[in-house]
Amino acid sequence: MRRIVLLVLSLAALLAFSLSAENNFGEDSFELDLYYDVFEQYGLEPNVLVANSLLIELLPDETSNSEIEDLIEQLSSARYAQREAAEEALITRGTKALGLLANAVESGDTETRMRSQRCIAAIQNGFGNIVHAAIQIFRLDPAASLSSRQRLETLCKVSEHLNGLGAGTEMALAIQDLADSKVKDVILSGLKTENRQLRLAFISALPKCFSQSELKQFGNLIVDADEEVSLVAIEAFGESTPDVSIKRLVNVLIRSDALDIRRRSLELLRGLSRNYFGVQAIESPNTQVAAIKKWDDWLKANQIFDARIFKDYRKSSQFSPIGFLVSNNGSALTEFDVHGNEKWKLNLPVYDARICVGDRILVTERNLNQVRLIDRKGRTIQKITNLNSPADAELLPNNHVIVMQGNGVVSEHDSFGKEVNRIEGAMKTPFDVDRLRNGNTLVADSGNDRIAEFNAKGELVWEKTGLAFPNNVFRLRDGRTLYTTYTSGLVGLLTPEGENVWEVDIENSTLYSVHYAAGKIFVADGRNKRVVVLNMGGQQVKEIPLKVGSFCDISFVTRSAK
Repeated sequence: MRRIVLLVLSLAALLAFSLSAENNFGEDSFELDLYYDVFEQYGLEPNVLVANSLLIELLPDETSNSEIEDLIEQLSSARYAQREAAEEALITRGTKALGLLANAVESGDTETRMRSQRCIAAIQNGFGNIVHAAIQIFRLDPAASLSSRQRLETLCKVSEHLNGLGAGTEMALAIQDLADSKVKDVILSGLKTENRQLRLAFISALPKCFSQSELKQFGNLIVDADEEVSLVAIEAFGESTPDVSIKRLVNVLIRSDALDIRRRSLELLRGLSRNYFGVQAIESPNTQVAAIKKWDDWLKANQIFDARIFKDYRKSSQFSPIGFLVSNNGSALTEFDVHGNEKWKLNLPVYDARICVGDRILVTERNLNQVRLIDRKGRTIQKITNLNSPADAELLPNNHVIVMQGNGVVSEHDSFGKEVNRIEGAMKTPFDVDRLRNGNTLVADSGNDRIAEFNAKGELVWEKTGLAFPNNVFRLRDGRTLYTTYTSGLVGLLTPEGENVWEVDIENSTLYSVHYAAGKIFVADGRNKRVVVLNMGGQQVKEIPLKVGSFCDISFVTRSAK
């Protein structure tokens, strides 16, 4: 145990890389191996028992609190050397000091505030890597040496002390994955915690422990005065009381004062109803009266709902890739499984293609100036013609199609092929278009060396310039943006404000597409006929070779396509 303590105290001096996850990848063991590698990097045995000991050792105690208080007081010492020594000592205390340092950031003394902020940043950088890995080992390690109950109990103890490390997502996922009917009492106890983030995680875990009929007893959470609690409950088990859940979304949550609640509620309503009503986003309740009225009218016309509306929605949720669909230089479509083995092939002159919900395929036939929705035998279901050298297309939940045309126009077409909306933003040789959760449209404006985001009116609301021919983009749920550049072989991650988080050069590559799932970044390298897998710090963790003769573009097949 002492060895673990000493190792933990040395973490702040080591260079860490960031790890994150949204879902259990499940298709391969390399994710768990990656977290084992982090432990081995610090000389720790890679197993769940060591992870448990490490997390427990990070907890503060009465002795350490007293010592930390003294060190914080020394941050404002009249002697420079003492201030420096106190700051260094606080960093080595790691997570034990986070709580008291957070209070010190509010100090009236400028020196104390500045040095406390620096300490917190250093602790986050130095300890975040090993803490994130420990939580993920708790979540993924199948060893029976530590039960789900024991793992959950440890996570409950340490959770309030780890908030400053940005481990909330990992913590929530671990709680959800470890929950089952045998730990109902732990989950019920967790619902009473004052730690709001932790309580939301326990709410999300309820469906893992209780049957649909039993979940009705938690109907009070669906209508909780805390709108975040209400929304998370609806997302987790809204089908237990479908009528109440839908009415809550329409009557309360899409009218929220919180923009994020409005947007998430609108996205959920769209997914459940498959209706857009021509309204791309509810930016403000005061200015979107017409949009809210449409949902009010829809609710009046649909007074009775059952669990199927939620079950159908969950089937279409995005998961990790289970395969890859490769366009072979205008001659064929080939589908590969997640290991790179060929599953299916269709001879067809396409430039780009995506497998859509219902096992349909949206193909972009650039040389024919058209986009088609086809079945697996190549038979046309829906067609849009008279386009201008289309490079990319996306099928929306309401069966509309958005098309990225070579003349710099993004056009939206209904199920009969009629154009119902267009965006013209002085784009040059654009290659990728995505409709975002908030209803805006994200474009890789390749010829202008930028990524641009437009609202429903076609107004530019965000852009990142100075990129070297970006040809593919992916917007994460937290607002960050992944991108690839074509010939320079760069993969980058941007903050919601457009600042660079990191940029990685995949040498001697030609990059086509980028996709995110399960805390991993999947990049299509056409030159080398492979998919490169990176972690969220930009480090390569795996590559998947594709046995294909030629390579034009690639899309990612997920469970949502079935």
